[in-house]
Amino acid sequence: MPQQNTPTLGVNPTKQLIIEILSGEWPLSARAIYSKLTKKYQLSVTYQAVHKALKEMSVQGVIDKQDKGYKLSMEWINQINKFGEKIKKGYENPLKGPKLAFEKTFNSLFETYMFFLSELEKNVEEKGSKIVCFHGVHMWNCLPARSEEEARLKNVTDKTKIYVLDKSSYKFDEIMKKYWESFGIKVKIGFECTSNFEIVVIGDNVYYLHFPQELLENMENTYSKISDVSDIDIAKLNKDVIYKNCKTYVIINKNKAIADLIKKWTMEQFDK
Repeated sequence: MPQQNTPTLGVNPTKQLIIEILSGEWPLSARAIYSKLTKKYQLSVTYQAVHKALKEMSVQGVIDKQDKGYKLSMEWINQINKFGEKIKKGYENPLKGPKLAFEKTFNSLFETYMFFLSELEKNVEEKGSKIVCFHGVHMWNCLPARSEEEARLKNVTDKTKIYVLDKSSYKFDEIMKKYWESFGIKVKIGFECTSNFEIVVIGDNVYYLHFPQELLENMENTYSKISDVSDIDIAKLNKDVIYKNCKTYVIINKNKAIADLIKKWTMEQFDK
């Protein structure tokens, strides 16, 4: 039996998405996998990096390489409780395989924030896990939050355990970290958890957030220049980042097994 410790895949977005791709379609060549990663998921990765990831996953026993391409290893699938059962049935009967992800589009970062606040509130009312995870490029900006939104968030955090891993560690991220921690949210910044997109797990749903390049650049240019709270130019921040008219895409995949893996791995990072 392979000895792959599956939760560790959560730290590598490339490997995580390869598993998701191969859980729905197989066999696929390395070139086809690379194409889906860069076009469907807009992952910023080289073909060489994808080939390296496939080689490592093959050695670890996660995938098998055949004449027609790569597929998930049945031995690995059988190791993963409910995830294994779900994928195994898909391989035995493609008509009953995992459902395809669906997509939502928003016109600004603020609209995106409000969508996720609503998703958090729905999760509070539904049965199931009350553990939520965020893997971000930057800490989410609390400045647009009014007393109404703060009250809604407080109601969520009173009933939900939220874990946030943030790739950046600018002073701005530190300021936002303190704000979110005031709600009881666990936060780690400067943590290599994603590439140029973000991951959110709420209930059994895994959300992939894709920001336009212009918005990412505006975030970087704005946040990197802040060394103190007094440096924050609210008007400019609202214009260039929060309310900027740009398309933000959210791909949603309802998959309890993958959601549970990400949540388990994320929580483990706070035990170290």
